Amino acid sequence: MRVLQRVGLVLAAGTRRRGGREEALVRAAAPEFKLSYAATTPHHARAVADTIASMMRLGIRDFRRALGNETNVVDGPRRDVWALRTTGWLTPPRVAEVNERIRELSHGVSTARSKGRLYAITVLLTPLDHRSRKRTRTK
Repeated sequence: MRVLQRVGLVLAAGTRRRGGREEALVRAAAPEFKLSYAATTPHHARAVADTIASMMRLGIRDFRRALGNETNVVDGPRRDVWALRTTGWLTPPRVAEVNERIRELSHGVSTARSKGRLYAITVLLTPLDHRSRKRTRTK
């Protein structure tokens, strides 16, 4: 956390007492961060993948908590707990369209300020090249 504070990614947000000890509270310096995925080295690729894994774990924890809250809506037009995984064949123009929709979704959530209820959205878009290759059988 100290390193993240030093580089300006998180800001101090006070302290709290928990179990007899004091904990530092931090908050993100911005509503949205963007990573550079340019994997120029294996070390950088691992660091980016580790960061994404951390984001996904946080999303899973948030989802579990939301499922345990009876006030959350899990069906219908006002549904506020979602989990989705789907696959499909996309052409380059469709990939561009999906990217634009993800940007719109991100912008729609990250620009809202202090009104309503706080939400998190975790999105992962990735090619499945490893699944689309023709596999050859060996005896």
